[in-house]
Amino acid sequence: MVFSLILASGVLNLHNNNFVIEEELRSISAITTREISKNASDRFKSVASAIMPTVFYGTFDTNKDISGVWNDVWEEHTAGSSAAVKLYAPEIVDQLSKQLKSASWNAKKQSAMALKAMSEVKGMFSHGQVSLEAITKTAISLTLLFLT
Repeated sequence: MVFSLILASGVLNLHNNNFVIEEELRSISAITTREISKNASDRFKSVASAIMPTVFYGTFDTNKDISGVWNDVWEEHTAGSSAAVKLYAPEIVDQLSKQLKSASWNAKKQSAMALKAMSEVKGMFSHGQVSLEAITKTAISLTLLFLT
């Protein structure tokens, strides 16, 4: 369980390295997460709220091979359901907000794509899954991102 939490928190900082190392680390993290989810699914489920936001973020990776691995994990544990996006919405928005502040343009782009997908989930923002304050802060971050 501790390893899973370390993995989940480590993935959040992958965009702080140069591109080659960054891509290798993203790939390793995706594959490791997939293997843990397959071979220790009970442990994986016990820390899902810490890992699934990273999995969702990973599904928007610009490298199709890497995003495919993350998609496998997402599908395995959510059946691709929009209900899962709603369930983990606060954690996902928190993670994406942090990635929008990254020095990596790829991290920012990936976060923007994930936020766009979240906005398309029916009823996402009408039932209080994510606070108006969090949405506003994220929208401001995105606006500032494209103005600078």
